[in-house]
Amino acid sequence: MLTKFKQSYNVDPNIGVRIIEQKQCAVADFLQALRGSTAEKPELALSSDIIKSGQALKGTLGNLEGRKTDILLVDNAGVVYNLAPHLKNADENASFNIKLGLKTDTPVPQMIIAVTSPNGLDTANVKDPILAETLFPKILAEINDKKVAASATAKYFKLGGS
Repeated sequence: MLTKFKQSYNVDPNIGVRIIEQKQCAVADFLQALRGSTAEKPELALSSDIIKSGQALKGTLGNLEGRKTDILLVDNAGVVYNLAPHLKNADENASFNIKLGLKTDTPVPQMIIAVTSPNGLDTANVKDPILAETLFPKILAEINDKKVAASATAKYFKLGGS
């Protein structure tokens, strides 16, 4: 398959395996459901894919084109946190800098999800932590019910260790 890809597209693919926890699977289902969206995806970059406990996770968002961005952290237990209060906007781009801590010897998978839409999504603007399996179907239902031109992208990183 690799050889055929190289022959067809004349580039080496950048393929990586990211193991997520069972409780994070709702994110994968959500991203798959939005896969056919014609809305432009936001660009999301993280400072590192491994963050030690107590370090800051820095990130940037681009390709926002005046759209509202909802940004969420999904931890290894499938709990979702709203990171929107940490976003600093600058025209078509945004950035964030969040100090994260987790007491574990072994780094565990975490995800940052950026969802863009013309006016933001009410269901994504959570005040309190909520389970991914509860939240992401609600966000998708709002997108479908209101026929919102939404798109999403996700980045994976590991948190923990010393």
